[in-house]
Amino acid sequence: MKKTLIFKKLFLVIIMLSSTTFFAQSIISGTVQDNNGNLIPGVNILLEGTTTGANTDLDGNYEISNVANGTYRITASYVGYDNFTSEINVNGDLTLNINIKENAQSLDEIIVTGVVNPKSKIESSVSVSTVGVQQIEQASPRSAGELFRSIPGIRAESSGGEGNANFNVRGVPVSSGGSRYLQLQEDGLPIMLFGDTSFGNADNFLRIDSNIGRVEAIRGGSASTQTSNGPAGIINMISKTGKTEGGTIGATYGLDFQTSRLDFEYGTPLGEGLYYHIGGFMRVGEGPRKIGYQGNKGGQIKANITKEFKNGYVRTYFKYLNDKSVMYMPMPVSLTGTNSNPTYGNLPGFDITSDTPHSTNIQNTYSVYDGNATQNDMRSGNNPVSSSVGAEFSFDLGDDWKVNGKARYSNNSGQWNAPFTANVGTVADIETLVRDASGATGTLTYKDGTPFNPANGLAQDLRYFDVTIEDLSNFFSDVKITKAINDNIGLTVGMFSATQNTKIGWQWSSAISEVAGDGQA
Repeated sequence: MKKTLIFKKLFLVIIMLSSTTFFAQSIISGTVQDNNGNLIPGVNILLEGTTTGANTDLDGNYEISNVANGTYRITASYVGYDNFTSEINVNGDLTLNINIKENAQSLDEIIVTGVVNPKSKIESSVSVSTVGVQQIEQASPRSAGELFRSIPGIRAESSGGEGNANFNVRGVPVSSGGSRYLQLQEDGLPIMLFGDTSFGNADNFLRIDSNIGRVEAIRGGSASTQTSNGPAGIINMISKTGKTEGGTIGATYGLDFQTSRLDFEYGTPLGEGLYYHIGGFMRVGEGPRKIGYQGNKGGQIKANITKEFKNGYVRTYFKYLNDKSVMYMPMPVSLTGTNSNPTYGNLPGFDITSDTPHSTNIQNTYSVYDGNATQNDMRSGNNPVSSSVGAEFSFDLGDDWKVNGKARYSNNSGQWNAPFTANVGTVADIETLVRDASGATGTLTYKDGTPFNPANGLAQDLRYFDVTIEDLSNFFSDVKITKAINDNIGLTVGMFSATQNTKIGWQWSSAISEVAGDGQA
């Protein structure tokens, strides 16, 4: 009997030791950066021969969890960079920092943004990044903010929805919203003269679609002298021109939320030195949160035509944008625990991961703007309306003289509407708060006249951003004449001019609402 007991204990110990060895798990973590020390987001890292891997976050960090001890080959890949491969031995948590190099093809790309004379990346003295068509497709960005996260050194915060994002360059302090020190451009000219106009941010009038041929970004360096209000950098969206025939068409459908979108673009030569490109998108949908109506609705169309000559070219182009997107502002949430260890949760009838204060029952706001009573539709959301027409030229005048110029006029207007929760609590608490603040009298009822009596006993004090963008039109022109004196010295004379109108009306509305989801508050 004693031998049997000893054997059972020994067998149990062996089982436990074997299980410990079998289930030994480790974590591989680190950062990915380029040769200039810029941290790279979106890099795909994989353990060869397995399905285990990770992508770097916005700060270039990655972590691969639950890795069984052993020997692996790890690879890091990113469009425009050479693949990194290394053999590693995992026997406990491992820190592996990775450096990836831009490939030769990428370094030979000619950069036209923020420079006096176009030159290749490898010849450029400033910090330059490019994002090509393949990389844009890989990122599948829903907004400019999501695309710009692919650019090393750029931080983009776009938690409020499509547009009105906050951008900054690493090393430059954040002093306001929008892009105060970072100039956003389309085809070499600013979208807005100022990047931090409240509700008139440049990215509100920018939509990412298949018209974009590539994105060029420079950080610091010549940015402060080659554009306005851009000491931290420039991000330039460069359109396809149709010099080489081709096109695409694509459809997008939401899997777990209601949305549909059609993108198209096509370009081709028309004759001797003449070619064009046209493209755009249209969409409709509710969006990723349940609002009860189709809040993402509209589209964009862009076109350009180019005529080449022996010593240069002339190009004209236009854009029309009218697109609505839902903006997500602060909303109700259950908060328990302590400041050092908070716990966030749903409220009865309101899921913080899928619901919002938007509602099919509260769609119109009433206020006073410019001395007149106004009524606006909250379903407009972020609704930029822009009509642009522009032209550019570049000619070699001979004897090492060159001249190039660009000009564009944009008629910009729109709406910016969104609800946000200012206070949430019991019906009695919210009613007292609102009555004390407004001096309102009378019985609290639903809009159909029945007494206000939410099933969960909760109410919220809603405030509405009700913004009329009456006029943000602008005109930009940029002309340069250059003379190459020798291989290392050149002379440039130029003039940049800009006119920016700014007329925006902020109106505020408020309402008491249920705390309810599915767009039914």
